[in-house]
Amino acid sequence: MEEQLKMGVTEVEEDDEHDSKESVLQRYFLQEWKLVKSLLDDIISNGRVSDISSVHKIRSIERLTRTRQARCDELDPEGKPLVFADLNWSVNISKWGPNIGEQQIGMGLTLIPCKDMTPGLNSTSKASSRGEMDKYQEQGQLLEPYLESMVSPLMSIVRSKAVERAAASEEILEVIKPVCIIIYSLVTVCGYKAVVKFFPHQVSDLELAVSLLEKCHNTQAGTSLRQESTGEMEAKCVILLWLYILVLIPFDIASMDTSAGNNNYAGGDEPPPLVLKILEISKDYLSNAGPMRTISGLLLSRLLTRPDMTKAFTSFVDWTHEVMSCMSNDVVNHFQLLGAVEALGAMFKNGSPKVLVSVIPGVWNDTSALMKSNTAARSPLLRKYLVKLTQRIGMICLPPRHQSWRYVGRTSTLGGNITADRIETNRYNNYRNNDLSNFYQEPDCHDEEDMDVPDIVEEIIELLLSGLRDTDTVVRWSAAKGIGRVTSRLTYLLSDEILSSVLELFSPSEGDGSWHGGCLALAELARRGLLLPISFHKVIPVVIKVVLTEVP
Repeated sequence: MEEQLKMGVTEVEEDDEHDSKESVLQRYFLQEWKLVKSLLDDIISNGRVSDISSVHKIRSIERLTRTRQARCDELDPEGKPLVFADLNWSVNISKWGPNIGEQQIGMGLTLIPCKDMTPGLNSTSKASSRGEMDKYQEQGQLLEPYLESMVSPLMSIVRSKAVERAAASEEILEVIKPVCIIIYSLVTVCGYKAVVKFFPHQVSDLELAVSLLEKCHNTQAGTSLRQESTGEMEAKCVILLWLYILVLIPFDIASMDTSAGNNNYAGGDEPPPLVLKILEISKDYLSNAGPMRTISGLLLSRLLTRPDMTKAFTSFVDWTHEVMSCMSNDVVNHFQLLGAVEALGAMFKNGSPKVLVSVIPGVWNDTSALMKSNTAARSPLLRKYLVKLTQRIGMICLPPRHQSWRYVGRTSTLGGNITADRIETNRYNNYRNNDLSNFYQEPDCHDEEDMDVPDIVEEIIELLLSGLRDTDTVVRWSAAKGIGRVTSRLTYLLSDEILSSVLELFSPSEGDGSWHGGCLALAELARRGLLLPISFHKVIPVVIKVVLTEVP
């Protein structure tokens, strides 16, 4: 394998001078994919991970795709050019010039000076390079074409082993943990939405996945010091994501629960025992500080917004009310608070308005009260989640509407204009001139129906505007997105009022944070076509003032 890789790299290097950087980097990735494929084939043929080192090799190679902001224009202290050196591929990038940058690097190959090159494949150097990968961001599109060929066989192993060894919980976990490490590495690189599409989703898998999650959850008590490298966290995350797909089955979950008869399940609005198990474990994970908290919230958002989960949803909202009303400085309670707010935000994003509208008053009261508390003042992450929840409540309160006044940009091609018929060109020019004459006029909104905005929406807009003044960028950014989303469902007159409120953030008495939040909001409005040319005479002077202002 090593000799084949070296031969392939030699062939690639011969064509480097004549090909684009993107094609060269793509070929390097394909060379790495050969190694990944061979390791995966061994795992699939054996039905398990026989050598744990293969997991770490695959994981390290997958980490090499996190590179969007790699800098490749540096020299070492001796003035020697840096090279792509993972897997010890000596590819000098100096011939590409000093301006190679963000968009040109397609995978996170470790950058080391030429003098550090050593021949052959070295697992020690690969292990030491993992810390270098942390500074790289995700570039998962290189892996996406191969996701199905990786995820489907690995999840088949998880499913088959769970069926074969249903009684021996420890033996199952020892088999699936290394497999789940690989799957979760793909999730971190490509995102859960791209990966879960290839998870098995048979109706019979629901009970199997819940049983597997229960076994993973129960092993936590026997571990005094859990380390992520053991695969426990990865296994739980993968099974939660599996359930995230399985709870979408178009049947009543009670009819799928074979344990309902043994537990004297009465039926009706009461959730079946299978759902109660998921709720109990997911609530526990909402207090977790890691990714299990976010994934549990996603699972609950899919499960509790089902039409047959009305009572379970109401019960969960009551539980979140208790959590959000409890002001405590305890660290565990704080993580639970983050999990509860994040889960509610996911529900208001994925749920149907018919299910959510009945709980809006209570959830909004808890949200607005918590946003004004000292607990939120100390936690930027909590404020970010609260702003997200706020804007999603506003989206439920405002039905989607078509805005005839929204600005829609045009695109034209040079070739189309050259080859167009003269008559059609003149007709286009006449239309364009007439259209430009109305470019800066007030939009015709006579056909727009009057809109009765609920009082809660006005409070939501006020909170989002105050979020633009927040001291943390993540909160301001989330508030700006919320302003754009809520404005997209309002009439022109109401949207113009919001624009005026945003422009008030640029007064001299406001701080730098408010100016930055206002710029984010203006950019979001412009991106959605909600900033009309008629408003340019108010917006452009403000933007120029911001650009010319020196920030100390």
